[in-house]
Amino acid sequence: PDCVSCHVVGLDREGGFISRKQTAALADVGCESCHGPAAEHVQTLGTVKTLAIDPKKSCAGCHNMDHSPKFEYESYWPKISHGKTWEKKKT
Repeated sequence: PDCVSCHVVGLDREGGFISRKQTAALADVGCESCHGPAAEHVQTLGTVKTLAIDPKKSCAGCHNMDHSPKFEYESYWPKISHGKTWEKKKT
């Protein structure tokens, strides 16, 4: 129970993960885990952008000292940045 909230999308939220049988597409970490709810983004094929979220704060929601004590944002960010930097996204 302590792990599942970070390893599924939308737990305890309307339209979110219920179970692997009922909502298999929401199992595991997905786009909305980091970027937040994005139904409108998906429905418009990406023409409506998701809100800009500070990635360091987003990561810290799950990667904290209790769950991920060896996590170092600076070394992991290049692996998940989608080829962009936060500074480029803000401008």
